[in-house]
Amino acid sequence: MDYLNELICYAEGKISHEEFENNLSIYPEIWNEMQKLVPADISNEDCAFRRMFGNVQGLETNNYSVKSFLLAFSYNPLTAYGLISALVKYNYPSVECHEPRNETAADLLEKLNMDYIGGFEIDDMLRTIMSKEPSRMRLKKRLKQVFLCRNNKHPNWVQEPEWPMGTLSPMRFVSQSHEGDLFKYVFEDLDTGELRTVIQLA
Repeated sequence: MDYLNELICYAEGKISHEEFENNLSIYPEIWNEMQKLVPADISNEDCAFRRMFGNVQGLETNNYSVKSFLLAFSYNPLTAYGLISALVKYNYPSVECHEPRNETAADLLEKLNMDYIGGFEIDDMLRTIMSKEPSRMRLKKRLKQVFLCRNNKHPNWVQEPEWPMGTLSPMRFVSQSHEGDLFKYVFEDLDTGELRTVIQLA
């Protein structure tokens, strides 16, 4: 896992509070990556970060240890997000920070009846779209514009979704078929016309 990218994705709102907290328990190395973002001159009254984060005193009390500060009174997702987003923004000013959704991407897609969308090739694009559309209605409309299905028939995966990425955008779903336990999902690259078949076993 790219720990820095995990922090940036969380700051951008691409990862829910729950997902981030789960990843933090699985990959404790994320704590070290957070600590690296703390400015070396944070104890200096003129440090610009002190004006970005409202509870520098809490950090001071905990010797500027991010982990100690966030666990001092039990882990609080909102406090964690406030500190992490400030640290990310301080180190990477071009990052656009957005408060994460309370629900996971998988949960939200299920509520939208669009849990057929997913897969490692399009995961980053999907998270970006979901972080920028606060309205469920607008999000659903946007997802339908990006993840196209011929004749409005979406894939019925027998395993986890594996939507493929094309040259410039997600491929369009064309059709599916099966022979016994072998399921074939055909997708088309709208930029090149290339067809790809994703195969899954039931």
